[in-house]
Amino acid sequence: MMGDLERKLLRIMCNFKVMRYRIPTMDEIVIKTGRSVKDLTSALTELEQQRYIYWEDKTKLSGIVILEDEDRDGVTPPSPPLIQNDITYWTS
Repeated sequence: MMGDLERKLLRIMCNFKVMRYRIPTMDEIVIKTGRSVKDLTSALTELEQQRYIYWEDKTKLSGIVILEDEDRDGVTPPSPPLIQNDITYWTS
């Protein structure tokens, strides 16, 4: 089961990858989480052990590959209902 820090860290990395096309630097993660580098390194190692990320070169974060972007144990939010036609949207 993923802890709160690991979940937050994975979400930050996924959002950065989508919005900025890169993995955030350690300084950016420290600013966003308010945690120490030691705590973040430990959380990254835990994410790697649980196979959420692949982190070959531990000296830099830019080489991290995200293998899975959602918590396996968590509840996923329900998807919105499909709209069959325009009338259904306005009358429902």
